[in-house]
Amino acid sequence: MTRKKRCAGLLLAPVLALSLFSRAEAVLLDVGPIVPQVINSSPPQHGFPLWYRDTNRVPLELCLSRTASVNGPMCLTQEPFPAQPFNFPNNFGPEAFWWSADAIMAMPGGGDARLIMALEAAFAVGDPIPGDQVSFARIRIRIDTPVAGTYVVTYPYGEMTFNVTDTDAGINYTRDIGIATNNFNGALLGDVGPFLYWDTGPVAVGDELFVGDPNVDHRVLGSPFPDPLNPSQFSNFFRVRGPAAVGTLQTDLFAVMGKIYQTPIPTPLTVDRLTYSRDAAGMQFHAAATTQPVSNQVNPALPFPQNFALTGVPSALEVTGTGLPTQTMITNDPADGKFFSASSFFADPGTLPATVQVTNINDEPDTVVTVPLVDDVTVFRATYRPQSGTLSIAADSADDVANPVLQAYMPGMTAPLGTLVNGQLSVSFPLVDTSVTPTKTHSVPPVWVTVKSAAGGEASALVTVRDISPPVVAGFSPASGVVGTAITLFGSNFSPFLAENIVTFNGTPATVLSATDSFLTVEVPPLATTGAIAVTTSGGQAASVASFIPRYTTSVTLAGTGAGSVNSVPVGIACTVGTCSGEFDYNTALELVQSASSGSQFDGWSGDCTGTGPCTLSTTADWAVSAVFSIQPNVRIGALTYFGTAQAAFDAVQNGEVILARAMILPGSDPVYDRPGISSTFSGGYADFTEPLTQSDYTTIVGSLTINRGELVVDQVMVN
Repeated sequence: MTRKKRCAGLLLAPVLALSLFSRAEAVLLDVGPIVPQVINSSPPQHGFPLWYRDTNRVPLELCLSRTASVNGPMCLTQEPFPAQPFNFPNNFGPEAFWWSADAIMAMPGGGDARLIMALEAAFAVGDPIPGDQVSFARIRIRIDTPVAGTYVVTYPYGEMTFNVTDTDAGINYTRDIGIATNNFNGALLGDVGPFLYWDTGPVAVGDELFVGDPNVDHRVLGSPFPDPLNPSQFSNFFRVRGPAAVGTLQTDLFAVMGKIYQTPIPTPLTVDRLTYSRDAAGMQFHAAATTQPVSNQVNPALPFPQNFALTGVPSALEVTGTGLPTQTMITNDPADGKFFSASSFFADPGTLPATVQVTNINDEPDTVVTVPLVDDVTVFRATYRPQSGTLSIAADSADDVANPVLQAYMPGMTAPLGTLVNGQLSVSFPLVDTSVTPTKTHSVPPVWVTVKSAAGGEASALVTVRDISPPVVAGFSPASGVVGTAITLFGSNFSPFLAENIVTFNGTPATVLSATDSFLTVEVPPLATTGAIAVTTSGGQAASVASFIPRYTTSVTLAGTGAGSVNSVPVGIACTVGTCSGEFDYNTALELVQSASSGSQFDGWSGDCTGTGPCTLSTTADWAVSAVFSIQPNVRIGALTYFGTAQAAFDAVQNGEVILARAMILPGSDPVYDRPGISSTFSGGYADFTEPLTQSDYTTIVGSLTINRGELVVDQVMVN
């Protein structure tokens, strides 16, 4: 089998006219992955596609085998040093073939008619040069014409009619489709396909399979073009019908070359998304993928090439990952290759898998695509305000556990525009990019922006360009509240970006919690005063008609060893124990009134009031006051334990102890001694508790003294 130098394009002799061209839709199905180009590689990593596949789904790899049948080599390889191992590019031919089929017939009067069909690998400038790879589908017809006239050429993929006026020129036609450096899809649209193969089936040499033995001319099958003279048959032949002196010449013998790629080809599988969301309640992940509706399952028991046809078993996709529940993806009905799944919420595993697998479990073997698991990122808004030159971006990550950092980017700038804070970012233009040298000033806002998450997710959005009209504050609710209360403003022409809304309470700046075009939620700020709530945006400023009334909290703590109460004027605080508080409108004149309990005394104020006099406050802020009460030293047990009343001492005395009381009318009335099994003495009339102790008078109890249980010896005590 011989080859002449390839010739790109369509070549016709000047005296030859192609008057009619009909062909079958001879397109190939698809092209395989490109073998990575590696210099000085052996076996050769040549940078060409691994295989091409025809519409019978028969894949042919680049025919680079050194295998030979008894008739000769099974592949035409054309390397310069055939005795040495293949090496790219040093021992690699200027052209190689995925497939070829040649036919030749003798013409009357001498000469011949040749048909050359091929799916060829070559280099744009001829010699093997890395990065110069091309592929193309070729049809070449060369006929030595003994007489002028009309010649009709029928071949497996079509029929052509040539009008020959100069017999010396003959017919010299070449059509190459797909020549483009490192773009191998063009050959799919050429005039070759499906591949012709021996009518007796593939040829096996060792464990390799070929569509034929190129050293032997043989009948073939595979033509998709019906014979125009016998439409019930396909054109598995090369035929020339010429003028009367030529007649009709036909051969059905071809020299066919092509090595069958025997490794199962996985179905194309593209993972369109694999994202997750999680919060304190749990986690969910979501996947979308595209593949062919049916799996790659075939029936190898069928004859060639039916053994490459798909059996129709549908594709079935699953999503798996370490620590994640396996998910079966759903598809449409009828199946169209689009798949989706969203897991139920499940317990957050804490550490997420870096990658997740999407598997077509009906492929043989399984087709598995591994992709990163990233958070779901949403860009809610991206708006440029020409009046202020501000680009505002609002976005969110669905990972509410890790809360990954979000950064915004724009085309033409490698460095980020900035980091989003609370899901928002505002950038002013012109923007100076100092990450490049020399620095670049961006005066033109971007058409779109991308927000990227530290957890791997990203999303893009078009930038809208819109200035806003002056805001309108129609009202707010509630009408009053303490510092930190969330107040909702309603109106129009607010900005949906937090940073673009400046809100003040009678001039005091407030924090904006959330924003839409018609609602703002803000916090009552510290030190707010009664007055209007104002909103300022890039469109202008507006204020509420009604005044907001801040309320401030005054808290009172009862402190010390004694007991008492504190009440407020106006009403709002009535405290008898612990800490109490009340809320009062801004600038209320507030008085706190203390009252010591029986047996206790008021020692004074601390905090925002001091001294022992009246506590008066103006509620312009939050206040905190303590009222200190102590026990009066009227009754004593032992050397250091004092009580304000007889009852308190009765309740605390232990067996054999003596209760000493000062010469006075004791606070309280009608004490009751009820201490089963406790015997003690109640001795009164002491002037004070200074040593040495001296009884100078009587201690008086108001009402009655009752002894229920236990024993009490009473000394110098009067009951009045």
